[in-house]
Amino acid sequence: MGRTAFVDESKRRAYLLCAVVVDQSRLGEVRHELARARGSYGMIHMKSRNDAERLAYARMLAGLEVTGMLFATRVKRARAARDLLFEEMVPRLIALGVTELVIESCQEDAEDRRLLRRLLGPAPELTYRHGSKSDLLLSLPDILAWAHGRGGRFRDAVKPVTTDHGRFGGP
Repeated sequence: MGRTAFVDESKRRAYLLCAVVVDQSRLGEVRHELARARGSYGMIHMKSRNDAERLAYARMLAGLEVTGMLFATRVKRARAARDLLFEEMVPRLIALGVTELVIESCQEDAEDRRLLRRLLGPAPELTYRHGSKSDLLLSLPDILAWAHGRGGRFRDAVKPVTTDHGRFGGP
């Protein structure tokens, strides 16, 4: 069985593209853990939580058997930054055995599809789709991106499952 990568972006001091990779045999278990952690909230979104909840989510992510990947750039134009980071990320995802890519939907979906078609060619090694913010598994990269971007104890909490692949295309 393959692996699925859930991808989201963050825009703070740098443009950050995050992926959290989950073995497909564990998707149900991870979804269950997220639902338990979510509690009575409709969804997990780090922006709208207090620091205690944010830290609890970051620690929960670190306790899951997942792989977090971070790619950053200081390229100013968001589309150029996104393209650059997908070009770096996709080959690494394939090398990890990822067969499905789920990207949080945004106004960039059509451009993402064009880029992925170009990167993957006519016989893609992985499938891809855009998912809604309401997809609980897309909370994973949101937690990772937010915690890493915030730094301090939040970044420390997700460090055990995170590989920072570095900065690309800029100072």
